[in-house]
Amino acid sequence: MPRLGRTFDTLIDCGPFHVFSDSDRERYVSSIAMVTAPGSEVVILCFSDLQPGDYGPRRVKKEEILQAFQNDGWKVENIRAAVFETNAEGDPIKAWLCQIVRAPSAFGDRRSSRSRILGTIAAVPCPSAHRKGSHGPRSPRIRST
Repeated sequence: MPRLGRTFDTLIDCGPFHVFSDSDRERYVSSIAMVTAPGSEVVILCFSDLQPGDYGPRRVKKEEILQAFQNDGWKVENIRAAVFETNAEGDPIKAWLCQIVRAPSAFGDRRSSRSRILGTIAAVPCPSAHRKGSHGPRSPRIRST
């Protein structure tokens, strides 16, 4: 992402976080730190450890989210229970909806009102990234619980 040569005020992650290994999560957090300004917000929706069974992606504990964002000037503002609602049969998938903010620097927020850009990280479920099988086609919808 740093190759984009720009920064974003808002990043939305609807899916990728839960497929990363611990070491890949470290690189992910470092990478988004390079493209966000102090005061920027990251919103993450990821599979929750409250989801029963072992089908689909790795389950994420609240503690793992807190640990991933404990460095690089991040502040986890909120982690709350939510669900992925898909067009697949069955109950909605339990998830964590997280609001994470880059802490303002001692030199102030480098963003200006002229340069505010809304950035989105979008992801389509990738069967090769899942432990067992694939999700099939879906249109995720987020709902807080």
